[in-house]
Formats: sequence, structure tokens, C-alpha cells
Amino acid sequence: MKRILLIVCFMLCTVGCTNINKMNYKDIVNETIKKNSNNKIYNRSSKGYKYYLPKYMSVIDDKDYNEKISSNKYSYYLFIDIISYYNNSKITCNNDSYYFSNNNIEGCLKVNNNNDKYYIEIIYNYAKIEVKVDKEDINNAINNSIIILSTIKYDRDIIDNLIGDNNINSKEENLSIFDNNVSNDNFLDIMEEYDKYEEEEDVIPDYDIIN
Repeated sequence: MKRILLIVCFMLCTVGCTNINKMNYKDIVNETIKKNSNNKIYNRSSKGYKYYLPKYMSVIDDKDYNEKISSNKYSYYLFIDIISYYNNSKITCNNDSYYFSNNNIEGCLKVNNNNDKYYIEIIYNYAKIEVKVDKEDINNAINNSIIILSTIKYDRDIIDNLIGDNNINSKEENLSIFDNNVSNDNFLDIMEEYDKYEEEEDVIPDYDIIN
């Protein structure tokens, strides 16, 4: 009996993955938003916002509205732009981006080849996710990103207090993801270099070794 249940579960998972892999970017975005935008389950919260993080993903770093999220062999970089949320800012997608919207919430999706990887940038619901993946994992990465972005819920009172009390510094305000100049920068490359720098700092030298 247990063996039959395992086989059925495996088949269901396989069918789900196959469907995603056969879908185009537009359908993945629209279907994922449709399934998750009304989700009332939140398992991840921070200062002024919360969202649903899939169980197979985990936050490994959280600093100044920038989160590094790990899933299998990839790292997703999430940036929450509470300044744009506070100001109810509009976004402008580049010509090579796919524009989408749901309930007056606008978004942009861009997928570019970056050497042997594919660079994915998604802006939606006053937040952005960037990730580099292999070609065969593009659709899953888009699905994962949209699940997170579409379930973000902001706490207006907390954000009003933060901005009203000047707890958000000017540096963060200048990093608005809806600024065309900023959105064209490769934020992911900057974060990856920052991660490498932090890893190097964490290494404790062995002074017993003689060069």
C-alpha cells in the first residue's frame, strides 16, 4: 500500500514539473499569480512585510530589505522596495521585458543569456527577485520567484512609521527598483561579489602554517 502511494505521489510531482516545463513564460506568470495572489498563509516575515516561502526554499541572509534565498543549487536575491510601496510608484518595463499586471499591480519579467547561465529578473508587487540558472531550470525559477512576489503583504502602519521616523536612510531610498537607471544595473552581480567578500572575511587564518 505504501509503495502504491509513493508511486502516485511521484507521478503527481512529475506531471506538475512537466506541465511547468512545457509552459511559456507568460502562462507561468499568469497561472502562478492566479493560484497564489489570494494565499493567506505566510511563513516568512520581516520589518513591514511578510510572504509565503515554499518549503523547499530557505532564507540564508536578511539585511536591509535584501534577502538571499537558497533553493537546491541556486541562490535567489530578493529586494523589497518599501519606498516605492510607500509612494505607490509606477514601473516602466524595458522593451525586452515582458509586462504583466494583476489587480492593478504591475510587473516585469526579463530573461537574458549570461554566458553559460540564464539571468532572470522579475519585478512585481514592489519587490524584485534576481537569479541565475541553467536553461532547463528557467521555468521552475520563474515559478518560484512569482510564488514569493505574489504573496508579499505589506504592513502599511509599520512602513508609515519607519519612513515617517526617518528610519529608512537615503541610500535605501536611492535604490528604488522602479528607477530605470537602477533596474538596468546587474544587482545580482553586485550581491554575488558581496557574498564572496563576506565569505573571505569569515575565513580564520591559520597562523601555524609557515609560507
